[in-house]
Amino acid sequence: MRILQLSDFLFEKSSLATISAIYRIEQSVGFLFFQVYCTA
Repeated sequence: MRILQLSDFLFEKSSLATISAIYRIEQSVGFLFFQVYCTA
């Protein structure tokens, strides 16, 4: 039971990190598009 909880905890942490990484990438891509749109 304890091992299951630990793996569950690690999975939760890794998925959270993945979500924040995707969010950062989306932000930077959106910023680049915004710059291109403004200079065009």
